[in-house]
Amino acid sequence: NPENIQISGKGLERVGMKKLDDGIFEAYVYLQDGEYAFYEKGSKTDRHFGFSNTTLTEGTSFSALKSNKMHHIVIDFNNATSTITAVNEMALWYSAANDVVAIMNEADDHSAKWSTNYLFTPQSNDFRYKFRMTEELPDGTVKQSFFGYTSKNATNQNATTAEKYFYLFKENGMSQSDYCFKFNNRGLHADKNLLIEVDMTPAATNYTHKVTVVE
Repeated sequence: NPENIQISGKGLERVGMKKLDDGIFEAYVYLQDGEYAFYEKGSKTDRHFGFSNTTLTEGTSFSALKSNKMHHIVIDFNNATSTITAVNEMALWYSAANDVVAIMNEADDHSAKWSTNYLFTPQSNDFRYKFRMTEELPDGTVKQSFFGYTSKNATNQNATTAEKYFYLFKENGMSQSDYCFKFNNRGLHADKNLLIEVDMTPAATNYTHKVTVVE
């Protein structure tokens, strides 16, 4: 199995994919019309791969599912499979509302970053939030996933909360209030304008997010 894989093609200068496990790579990447391929980084023969339907094959290429759109791609060399979806939306989920409360804006440079300015007004003394991604599959069906805290219950964050607290993990399921982060419950975030930023670029050591109080 390759140790490193990069995506290259129209508008992309060899963007690295995140290695999830031996032979398994993932990337959230913006694709235009045109041909793309997966390249083995540092390969003397410059081996490259593509896919047809869900089969990963050497010496081929692939196209965007939807032009000028963020895509989620996973390839697995262990069983020669691939999956691709178009990312339609990233949104901020608030537990008390049992719904999204802000649609996040994609970065201007089309990197896998999203942000929103959100006035947080607590409801029912609930400070729990996470993120919901909406993706479109090749057959046109839509699925949604939550990205949140590493365990079911998180502590309230504060001005000195460690960086790893903010790491994003994909939830196995779609609960209303589990695996949520928590805004600060002692005045830091309540009734404040917050800049909330999500970073899911392949270069990020861990998918993560950031909350900043905007004065």
